[in-house]
Amino acid sequence: MKITGPLLSQKAHGTVGDILTFSHRKEGQLARFQKKQKDVLSPARIIQRQKFENASLACRFFEYGDAIYGVALYGHEKSLYLEESKGQYLTGYNVCIKDYIKKIYA
Repeated sequence: MKITGPLLSQKAHGTVGDILTFSHRKEGQLARFQKKQKDVLSPARIIQRQKFENASLACRFFEYGDAIYGVALYGHEKSLYLEESKGQYLTGYNVCIKDYIKKIYA
């Protein structure tokens, strides 16, 4: 539906109530109903989310390291990940997550 009147503003954008989405496209200002996507929890997706959760905890709390089978593993210093991320379209946190998943689950 094309917006012609002042509903909040002529430049409204975003989602209201997780259903109605306002956006500006080539055709002009639009309001449309947005269907919510289903979050299907397949076994592979559950495993991947657990890997990411473990990596996220290890990368946020460097001082505690990570214990696997009773052995404490410690990651690099935070500054090393920040240095490695320079020149890439990643943050130090992203580099840490990538490195952790590659080392632990490869």
